[in-house]
Amino acid sequence: MEENIWFGLIKVEAVNGNIDLGNAIGAYVNVAYLANNKEDFIKTLEKSFRSFDFKVLEIEDIERGDNLFIENPETAEKLVLLNQIRDGDSQAWGTFYTYTSI
Repeated sequence: MEENIWFGLIKVEAVNGNIDLGNAIGAYVNVAYLANNKEDFIKTLEKSFRSFDFKVLEIEDIERGDNLFIENPETAEKLVLLNQIRDGDSQAWGTFYTYTSI
């Protein structure tokens, strides 16, 4: 199943009056989605975030679940996301790390 789980670190900004990020300009968040391939992963996550009035600005560190390597506490969040997908979720979002200046 891990070959169909995709991870990425995304940069988002709130749009259309979304106030979820407060006064922040944007945020970074780790995500995991079930997808058949990388293109599907990107399309699905962009659609998902758009439905919550977020614009995806960047997608970094794309990797499949079967290639997942946990090396430090920063990447350990991916293990939590992986377990959410294993428990039946089709997508999982980590903590939103906001920023207020560029």
